[in-house]
Parts: sequence; C-alpha cells; structure tokens
Amino acid sequence: MPTHNRLWYQKAAEHWTDALPLGTGRLGAMVFGGVATERISLNDDTLWSGEPGQNDYYANIDHTDVYQAVVKLLKEKEYRAAHDLISENWMGRVVNCYQPLGDLLIRWEHGSQAENYCRDLTLETGVSCVEYTINSVTYRREYLASAPDHVLGLHFSASSPGRITMSVELVSPHVHHHSNLCGYYCLHGIAPGQAIRYPFDQLESYKGNRHAKYPEVFTEDGSVREDARQVKYGGEIDGKGMRFAVALTYRVVSGHSNVVDGKLLIEGADAVELYLATGTSYNGFDRSPSRDGRDEVCEVLENLKGLDGKTWDNFQKTAVEEHSRLFGRVSFSLDSMNKKEFLPTDERIRCFDGTDDLGLIPLLFQYGRYLMISGSRPGSQPLNLQGIWNDMILPPWASNYTLNINTEMNYWPAETCNLSECAEPLFRLIQELAVKGKKVAELSFGLTGWTANHNSDLWRVANAVEGNPVHSFWPLAGGWLCQHLWEHYQFSCDRTFLETTAYPLMEGAAQFLNGWLIQNEDGDFLTPVGTSPENHFRVPDGNGGWMSAAMSSGPTMDMAIIRELFTNVLAAADELGIQTAFLDEISDKLPRLLPYQIGKYGQLMEWAQDFEEAEPHHRHTSHLYGVFPGNQITPETAALAEAVKVTLRRRGDESTGWAKGWRICLWARLLDGNHAHAMITSLLTLVESQGDQPKYGSGGGVYANLFDAHPPFQIDGNFGATAGIAEMLLQSQNGEIHLLPALPDMWESGSINGLCARGGYQVDITWREHRLHSCTIRATSGSGCIIRYGEARIHSEFDPGGSATLSLRDFSG
Repeated sequence: MPTHNRLWYQKAAEHWTDALPLGTGRLGAMVFGGVATERISLNDDTLWSGEPGQNDYYANIDHTDVYQAVVKLLKEKEYRAAHDLISENWMGRVVNCYQPLGDLLIRWEHGSQAENYCRDLTLETGVSCVEYTINSVTYRREYLASAPDHVLGLHFSASSPGRITMSVELVSPHVHHHSNLCGYYCLHGIAPGQAIRYPFDQLESYKGNRHAKYPEVFTEDGSVREDARQVKYGGEIDGKGMRFAVALTYRVVSGHSNVVDGKLLIEGADAVELYLATGTSYNGFDRSPSRDGRDEVCEVLENLKGLDGKTWDNFQKTAVEEHSRLFGRVSFSLDSMNKKEFLPTDERIRCFDGTDDLGLIPLLFQYGRYLMISGSRPGSQPLNLQGIWNDMILPPWASNYTLNINTEMNYWPAETCNLSECAEPLFRLIQELAVKGKKVAELSFGLTGWTANHNSDLWRVANAVEGNPVHSFWPLAGGWLCQHLWEHYQFSCDRTFLETTAYPLMEGAAQFLNGWLIQNEDGDFLTPVGTSPENHFRVPDGNGGWMSAAMSSGPTMDMAIIRELFTNVLAAADELGIQTAFLDEISDKLPRLLPYQIGKYGQLMEWAQDFEEAEPHHRHTSHLYGVFPGNQITPETAALAEAVKVTLRRRGDESTGWAKGWRICLWARLLDGNHAHAMITSLLTLVESQGDQPKYGSGGGVYANLFDAHPPFQIDGNFGATAGIAEMLLQSQNGEIHLLPALPDMWESGSINGLCARGGYQVDITWREHRLHSCTIRATSGSGCIIRYGEARIHSEFDPGGSATLSLRDFSG
C-alpha cells in the first residue's frame, strides 16, 4: 500500500475533527472508526435551514438616501457616524445555516479491547479502512463514497466465519422518523425552517428594525416574543423547512438480518455490505423546499436502485477509478533524509518543525486536492466554510458562503492543481447570485448590473446581512467572484465559456461597480463607502482619545478588485470582438482609479488615508489582493512589492489557519520561498480537538485529520495551502511560465507533475540540489509560450497537443 498519500492513526477518532472525510461532491461523511461503536457523521450539501426570501425585506429597501448621507459624513470625516448609520439602516437578517443530516451508528457485538488497531485514508483511491484484532479474529472495514453512484458504501469482513454481529441505526438531530420503504431501511426528516446562529441578546445589540428583520423573534415594540427560539421546525414556523431522506440497503453473507424498532440487526455474518444514499426536497435557490420541493424519497431510491446487480468489487472499482481519474493528474514529492511516514499522522504533525519529514508537505498539498474532489463536483453545491462536512445545527459562522475571502480561497487551487471541472459549482453560484444581486443593485443602490455582499447561503442572499458593517457591508463580492471566471478562461482557453457564461457576469459586475464610483477632489475615481474586510482603523474620539471605525471611501481592496475587473472585462471584450460605449467608459476610468499608496511606515496603505490600524496583527490581508490572488503588484513593481513585504512583516506570521494559507500564497508571489515555507511550517501546527463545541481562537494550525483550524474548523485554509504550494513551484500570471519561482532552501530535491499554467499548458518539473533538472510542458490548448527559469527565458512553439522537454542546460545559453 502506498504511504506517501495516506493519513493513518492507531486509535479511533475521539472528536469530530479527528474523523476522516469522504465525499461524492454532494454526500459527505466523517468516519470515526470506533471499535465497539462506529459513528459516521452524514451531510447532504443541499440540506440548509430556511427558505428563499427570508432576507428580502432589507434586500428590497431603497438605500439611496442613506447612501448620500453616509457619503456626506465621510467627507466630513465623521467615520464612526457613517458606520452607525449603515448599521442602523442597511443590515439585513442573518443568513441560514448549513445543516447536519445525522449519523449512521453501528454497534458491534465483539467487545471493545482491540489489538493492532489501524485507521486510515488513502488519498489516491478515496478509500478509508479500519482494521483491528479481537480474540484472534481480524476485522476489516472499508468505506468509500462513489461519485458516479451518489452513494456511500461500506464493506465489513472478518478473518473467521460468522463473527459479524451488529446493529445499524440511522439517527438525526432533526425531527425525524423511520420506515421500511420498498425493502430499504429509511430515515425521513425535516430541517429547521429557521436557524438563527446569534443568541437573541446579540441580535438586540444590533441596530435597525428588529421586528421587520425577525418577526418570528421580536414583537413590533422590539421585545423578544414568548415563543421565540433560535431553531424552529415545521408547524412552529408556518410549515417551512426542507424535507430530507436517507436510506440504506444491505447485503449479508451467511448471516441473519432484520429491521426491529428502527434498527437493522445483523447476526452471525461472514461479511456485510451497506450502501447509503441521501436526498432532499431542494428544488432550486428560488423555490420553496416545503411547498414546491422535489420528492426526496424518489431521489434516494433512484440512486440505490442503480446499484442493482453490482457486487462490492464492481462498486469499488467504479468509485476508485473515477476518484483516481482526478486525483492522479498531479503527483508531488520532496526528498527528505528523515521521512516519518512510519509515524501516525497526528504524531507526524506534532513532531514537524519544517527541517525534516518534508513528506508532510506533499501530504498537505494533496489533501487539499482530495478535499476538493470529495466536496465539489459538477452539479453539486459549492464548498462552504466547512466544505460539505458539518455536524452542528448552529455551526460556526453558519457554515455559509463567506465571500470576502473564504469562498474564493476554497477554489484557488482548482485551475493550477488540475481540477478545473471541480469549480463548476462556484460558477453556478455566481450565476444564481447575479439574479438576486441584480435586484439588490437596482432596489438598494439604484444602479444597473449586479452585486453581492460578504455572506450568502443556499438561497443566494446578495444583500448585506446582519452583523457589524466591518464584516457585513461589502458590495464588492461580485467583482472578486468574477476573477474566477476570467481565470477559468485563462487556463482552459474555452471561448464558449467566456462568451456565454463569463463575460455576461463580468460585464454585469463591472456595470454596478462603475456606477458605484465617485470622483474625489483630485479627480481620482474611488468607491464612495467601503471597508477593508474585516479590519478597523483608529480615529480621534473628540475627547483626546481614540476610537475604532471601519467605513471610509476608496479602501485599497475595493480599488484593487475594480482595477482588476475593469482590466479583465476589457480583455474579454477584445477577445470576443465586443465594442460598446460602456467599455469605452471603463477604459477611460481605468487609469484614473485611485492608485496604490505607500504609508508612513513604508507599508502598503490599507485605506485611502494613512490611518493607524486598530489591530496591526489582523488576520485579513485584504489590501494585498493585488499581489494574490490578483497580479497588479509583482517583484517588478519594486517599490510596491517592498511596501507589501513591510505590511506582511507588520501583520506578523502568527494568525488563523486560513490567514496562514493566504500568507503562503503572498510570499510565494513575492518569490520568497523561505518565508512561504515558514508559513507552511506554522500552519502544520497541531491544534488539539476539544469537546463537541467549537473553540474560537487565533492560534491557527491543523487538526489531527489535517483539517484547517481557524480555530474552529474552516476548510479554506486547506485550499489556501495547496494553492500556495503550487505557486511556489509554478507561476504563469505574468505572461510566462515561471519554473520554481519560490523554491525554499529546505526543498533541495523533488518533483511535481501535472500542474496547469495559463494559456493551456500542463507542466512537469524535477529539481536536484536546488536547481532545475528537467521540465516537460504539454500544450493542452496553447501553441506557444515563454518559459522562465531564474532570469533566463526561452520561447517555445507547440503543435496542437505537442510537448517540449527542457533541462537546465537549455536555460544556460
């Protein structure tokens, strides 16, 4: 069995963040591997609380008067007053929460004192196994999620016949009941029609019309209703809520089985196969799942009936081949004198200091790719804050789509790491957000085009939601999301995608932002009001002291996103041969956008004024967008690049897990491989799981199962790390394929195969003793490119589907 892409442990998972993830893109599972009791936590990516329209009250309000008042206050430098005015008049209600489906519990009748215990997950195949010995009998369990079948499969065997006796039970934290439907063991349930993650005293602290936002919580006078609860089901909330079903079919070899009192009982079997499918009444982002939903039971039965005639070997072969088709596109290895693959993964993480056991870095890299394959497939929902894995009714940050960094970070590796089709759910999210966002742009701002703010959910909320405006008021999300559309075209060269999908969405986002711009007294165009997510600055409080504020005109991140979007829209229009007056207008404004500025400490200014940060070591590095994921600031723009380095040093390396992921990418783009490696080392800090409730903090790292720890768990840091490692080894954002641009001193020798470059290329690279040994570039769409190593550059031409292999000697002429 290969070990370099394998997570393994010598004990069962005690906590949820110790368990191992499986997924079909839609169906998610977390395998605990308990000896006496196995728990498999289940998710369906369409199972959310609430229904469409619950945020429409504030989405449909005309805010133009408020907007004018806010602009006036900002011109008068009344920053805190502007903040308060937006807080009182512009914030909607909270988004809905991604939901757990339930658990599959398997209780074994063989005792609990096991020897030779091993629990693992092999990333190449997507198969998780548990093996142990009790009373001289070896038990083996295999688990895998089949994307082609939309089914979770389990296979149990023992080294002696007749030794498998167990009970199988489906449970859920939601309102539910069991049935024996068409020979299948089923659980039927309903998700909350309301799940408000904030306690009511926190809601009361926010400004605005509480009754209008939350009529189910507050009376007209603003007091809490007697029947108010954070979570409500069905009849408690006008019959709202999504239905769901999970069903199990099974095959027993040489044993007895029966369903009794809501449990499947199996006795004296040689082997057992279990197959599980899920379904919900979700029928689209704009249709009620309770009144206009799909038949969730039919969906489940259809998937299970598709297994008729399949053996376990057939099922496993189909699932593994499909998973391996994607995973096997990229391989990565680092030579290391002290490999510690013989240690359990949690021990490897605990021992890691960045100087040896470098094989842990490719494991982290490939784990990010594994999570994308398992959590995001064409037709599924996009990855949320926790991917598709969540066990809480009120999860951290609602397990939502956070659009001011986290959702985008989830998809940073998709193109470079050869998983382009896994980004399809993100593109569909953008299309659906644009529908809602068009109404918000028109009704709230009086503008054309479309917009979205910092939070959304299954129902594609586009307006500013409940919370502090430093988080919630941020109508730039559409601009950032559109970068992914342009990047997909840059890598795939898919002109049809550009013409039919990307360009209309990019143009719409640019129309809104173009209308949103104002001019300052110097003639620069800038946003009238904005934040630098999610940081504050300090302003005088009028009493000789200081207070924090967040709202100002023209924050650096706003301008970076708009500058990039306008540039990309113009490039796309040129590619498609489109000429309009609107394009002329943004072409004229582009060079007159408020430029980057360097502040009194030599740092890149975060706001249009050189404010003091209220929190100098803040986790967000929003104003560095132009370095990564953008490409406006490069080592060639030397003064700005140096200002970025000053900014990063002032921010510091210690932060949340996902913020460390972003810093890996930033240092890679600055061609500082050693600092990027230091950030990887910092991210590979073991964060101990504690209890069933999330523990919030800023000491980021990874859990025992390599999930990113904010803490608590956020999956974006996994994807940020994978993207950053790829950036260290290959970059292509500046019109050339740059080999080993940020190779750390510690990575003396290694290889990576299958990374993708813009223009339609795949690249294999091998290096020895810190120097390029060889590279092969295959043209998937491109016909010619510049290849760079160090300061040397070679121009290569390609026949369609052709390739070129180069060595260090080719760059020495």
